[in-house]
Amino acid sequence: MIGLLFCLIGSSAGCSRLTCVIPNDRVPGLSPWDADTYTEYVAQNIEVLNRTYTEQYRPVEFVVDTAGGSARVQTLIDPAATALLAEVIADPASGGGTTIEAIVEVVRQRFDYLPEPEIWAPVRETIRAGKGDCKNLSILLVSALTAAGVDAYAGISNGHMWVRAYDGQRWRILETDTDPERNQIYRIPGFYENPLYKIFSDHSLKRIPR
Repeated sequence: MIGLLFCLIGSSAGCSRLTCVIPNDRVPGLSPWDADTYTEYVAQNIEVLNRTYTEQYRPVEFVVDTAGGSARVQTLIDPAATALLAEVIADPASGGGTTIEAIVEVVRQRFDYLPEPEIWAPVRETIRAGKGDCKNLSILLVSALTAAGVDAYAGISNGHMWVRAYDGQRWRILETDTDPERNQIYRIPGFYENPLYKIFSDHSLKRIPR
């Protein structure tokens, strides 16, 4: 999980908190995992987000805290670094869908998913560690997909990050978190369709308030 605070530096610096309808002492993210509480949290926050924001997006500078200090999230995305995974990524000539599936399978099999939030990390650090939380594995996945010529972005809503990739016909939802219980939570209607943020390799977008 990402956690509930996102630091953004744009025309003014500051922290923007995702709407939270559950008291802070009940917000999940720390062990033990409380699936019922998080289900309630996601469902209620989706309703709030959809009432608060349109389905349109505007450019925004998304800045995150890393071990080396604040940085634009795009500086963490590194398609060249994913050449280390090239030997197990399908040939793009075999078709967009096959390439996407191969890349996702590599990330899921070779990297351990951590439900506890970690600091934002560059792709090379995630590769060296062999593990990551939703945000760091999603950044790794976007990097690998971009390196393979697949259009992709990472979505963020309600403290979670995932990836969407275009296979030539439709935008597919790609999860680095394969836990079946948590995946049921994420599949609450509206969760994946219109994330609060879209993180591309070269820019970021945020849903426009009503």
